[in-house]
Amino acid sequence: MWRSSIRVADAIRYAGRMDGRTHFLVGGLLASLFLASNAWGVPDPSPSAELIHFTHDGTETGTPLLPGFSNHSVWSGLGKASNGRVYIAVSNHQRPGGNVALYRYDPVSDEMVTLGDIKAISSAVGNWMTNESQYKVHTFLLEHADGYLYLASDDSDPTPFLRGAHLYRIDPVDEVVEDYTQTTPYLMKQDLTVIPNSGQNAERSGIFIEYYGIKGIGLNPLAPDLLYAMTYPDGHLIKYRLSDGSMQLVGQSQRVAYAFYVSAVGDVYYTDIDGSSQTLYKYDESADSTSVIASGLPGAPDGEVGAIAPQADGRYVYFMLAEAEQIYRLDTQLDQFTFFANTCGTNWWRLYNLYLSPDEQSLYFVSNNNARSTIRRIDVATKACSEVLDVDTLLGTRNLCFGGTAVWDDEGHLYAPVWTFQGSPADPALLKVKVEVPEPSATLLMGAGVLLLGVLHRHRERCKTRSA
Repeated sequence: MWRSSIRVADAIRYAGRMDGRTHFLVGGLLASLFLASNAWGVPDPSPSAELIHFTHDGTETGTPLLPGFSNHSVWSGLGKASNGRVYIAVSNHQRPGGNVALYRYDPVSDEMVTLGDIKAISSAVGNWMTNESQYKVHTFLLEHADGYLYLASDDSDPTPFLRGAHLYRIDPVDEVVEDYTQTTPYLMKQDLTVIPNSGQNAERSGIFIEYYGIKGIGLNPLAPDLLYAMTYPDGHLIKYRLSDGSMQLVGQSQRVAYAFYVSAVGDVYYTDIDGSSQTLYKYDESADSTSVIASGLPGAPDGEVGAIAPQADGRYVYFMLAEAEQIYRLDTQLDQFTFFANTCGTNWWRLYNLYLSPDEQSLYFVSNNNARSTIRRIDVATKACSEVLDVDTLLGTRNLCFGGTAVWDDEGHLYAPVWTFQGSPADPALLKVKVEVPEPSATLLMGAGVLLLGVLHRHRERCKTRSA
């Protein structure tokens, strides 16, 4: 790692030669330059990656954190809390007997722990029925304005008993997981009508929606009262208000485009198939109406949006079209949706992951080629796509990545769940990647340098005045 040649001691010693009215300021500026160059220095030119397993020591052969649980796959079930910790939902993908384990990884302590499994969590409050099977979590884990991370279960494949999806939330402070739908005032029936939730352990109680699973959720902390959910099958888009538990059907995506964007005012952008192409729709929350933003998009009849990557201010949102392997960009101010860039590399399956770098200058994705897994980058300015890291030796047969959202740590690592599609034995793990990113400290260093020169100039002019 590159380090500045300026040392704090040198800064203080140099500043000490000046009069007392300036030496503290100059010394502080020089020290700031030193700290900035060390904290935000040029990254290691050799990107690296490692696999973190769901064991006590993080190794593949370590003692499992949840003995007896079959870690099979991760279907988008990844998210990060504002405290920097990463949360993962690992499905056993069994039917019957479906269950999902929840884990937490702390990048600071390099520690992986389990938060339990959803069957045990729901059973503890009397909200898991005999023969119930929630065989996976297919939603992102999203933090809302109330500080909780929300996720939902999928109970949609043929099992002896189909009950419906649960909505869970994680408190990242005390790391308690709550079966949120055990106490919500309403639920939606299979016919999409809304009825009171009695809170009893029954077919039409204690769930978000009867019969259906939830494949995707979306929210925006700037719209703190809203959460949207998309069902599987049929892609019903449901608006849910946290304040009063009210529910409303507001749209449909027959292809179940579960990766959709919620704006700061609660509007929703989502896609659906339309004959031989896809269409991007916008649900306007305040007007309670839906309009077409763009049509004729590639990827139908089996296409969908595999991942989204919004900018921090929400102006632009990047959409990965999974089957077409293309990236489109949404301008939320102008409601314009345009082609942005092609991906590169040969993929075994569709692309279901996209990561916008913290400085928003690069887009990263994991190419899931069956023979060779790689990390690839698209430069936002030039739109050039290139390979960053070949992780074939590291990943082995773990060749499928089902993304996550905004999962970066403070050291510039991105995180992605990786596993073998229909593989045996089960082999999911958390991929931690350090990639080379543009240096974010250049502007700070330049600005501090200009300020420092100004201080030195004023000091020199003051000395001239005194000598005169």
